[in-house]
Amino acid sequence: MRRSILNLRSNPSLYCFPGEVERGAETPEGADLKVDFMLSRAFEVVELSASIALSAARINRIMRKQRRSWGLADSMIYATALRYRAIVVTGDEHFRDLPNVTMIK
Repeated sequence: MRRSILNLRSNPSLYCFPGEVERGAETPEGADLKVDFMLSRAFEVVELSASIALSAARINRIMRKQRRSWGLADSMIYATALRYRAIVVTGDEHFRDLPNVTMIK
């Protein structure tokens, strides 16, 4: 499992929380703790396929018109969840009221 964590951290395109770190809402150390937590709880890290990327582009085009704070990373997360019939569990307000999303505080 440790190899997955290292691969995840060494590839910025797969890193889970870059926007939060850039905005100062999250520290690099805090993001690392979240990655450790997720991977220790049997979360599966999946690759961004071409079909998910195209779906994310479509979602991004629509959602940027509806929600000012929506970003491409959000679209990739949402498209991946839809592809795998997963639930997005988040505290990010811009996901509120979307299907397949569970809001947490």
